[in-house]
Amino acid sequence: MGNNEHTIVYLIGMGPGNSDCLTREAVQALSQATVCIGASRMLAIWKSLCEEDGRDAEQTFYNAYKAEEIAELIQNHVGETIAVVFSGDIGFYSGAKKLSMMLRKAVGKVCNMVDDTTGTTEQIQADKTIYELCYIPGLSSVQYLFDKIGWAWEDAELISNHGVSANIPAKVLHHAKVGTLLGGENQVAEVCKRLTEVGLGEIAVVVGERLSYPDEKITKKYAKNLCEETFDKLAVAIFINDHPQPRRLAPGIKDEMFIRGKVPMTKEEVRMVVIAKLGIQEDTGLVKYDQNSGQCMTSNPAPVIYDVGAGTGSVSIELSLLTEQGTVYAIEKKPEAVELLHANREKFHVGNMEILAGEASEVIPTLPAPTHVFIGGNGGNLFKIMDQIYAKNPNARIVLTAVTLETQAEMLTLADIAKRHNVDFNMVQMAVTRSREAGPYHMMQAQNPVWIVTMG
Repeated sequence: MGNNEHTIVYLIGMGPGNSDCLTREAVQALSQATVCIGASRMLAIWKSLCEEDGRDAEQTFYNAYKAEEIAELIQNHVGETIAVVFSGDIGFYSGAKKLSMMLRKAVGKVCNMVDDTTGTTEQIQADKTIYELCYIPGLSSVQYLFDKIGWAWEDAELISNHGVSANIPAKVLHHAKVGTLLGGENQVAEVCKRLTEVGLGEIAVVVGERLSYPDEKITKKYAKNLCEETFDKLAVAIFINDHPQPRRLAPGIKDEMFIRGKVPMTKEEVRMVVIAKLGIQEDTGLVKYDQNSGQCMTSNPAPVIYDVGAGTGSVSIELSLLTEQGTVYAIEKKPEAVELLHANREKFHVGNMEILAGEASEVIPTLPAPTHVFIGGNGGNLFKIMDQIYAKNPNARIVLTAVTLETQAEMLTLADIAKRHNVDFNMVQMAVTRSREAGPYHMMQAQNPVWIVTMG
């Protein structure tokens, strides 16, 4: 490898924003670099530090934050020392992850890991160039906020709602402390509105704005009191739940726990079988780089679940509580049932359940493609609904139930639809008999038999 050109690439965590938060290692790496790449706010940190020291920043600067653009700039500066700067810490929802993955796959193969007294570097060889990646940690703004208010963060749930959609209500429901990155002036208000909608308005929220800067501001209020407030776009938040609920690992909420009214409800035992047959899986967290598309892809997409003919919402509620990453779309046309959906969503504090009033065949075209669908009622439009689902996602897994003879007759034709779409078809009839008290005795009482069809 002696004749190979050597390019050093520092991936540097710049902290919350004030140059005082830079580590000495980061300053040393930046001083050695001939090229500096990053978002304008991050570049400004280094430039301001140089001004404070009474010297000019002599690097070539590139204002770029997209991994693809940065990777191209790196390959255009072979043989130089390059600093790529990222906000916060490079290991916490940072662009450093995607960039290093892209360089490994797009530039070349990993030669080896080099251990020395300063830590671990990674060498990548492409043609006659060796790229040495050096990772330098920084201070995350979420960590900064926890430390600033004197709270330990070792037992906190840490997430990001910046550039991605996180199910914050579910995290808040099940965890005593949730720290999250945010983005945008109105995002705190939007999250707090959602928390209030689902009965979590009494959750305490700590918001940190422009952390580490001279005009840093920290606010603590209940979620219900932050629904109309505007914060700086450089904000992070901590949500405090004094009474977190244990997360359910299996369906089985008792029927009597739901607000019922006169709307029919999928019974407990049937719900358990339906949810098991849906076979919903969440993302494992594994990220892969797809060389053809140039994108970093998660191993499984977040579930998108339709509950068609949602009724009281018993299936939607159970599904929502079982998946933190997914979204459940509860579709219902009857006004009384829609009211019950809202009431049960608030009772169970479900934040990832969207309620849509209207005919399913009119609502479905407006929704994202489903990964899973439960059809408990179809308003006589079963085949149109099936066509709409398969048009959006031919690989969607669908579970249907039927009680009436008319719907059962329709289900017999579904085997042909499954064959046409080349998906598996399975049909079972489920009959449940429950015990009930009869004076001093107990008797068994049969429930209506239910047909359950699984496709996909």
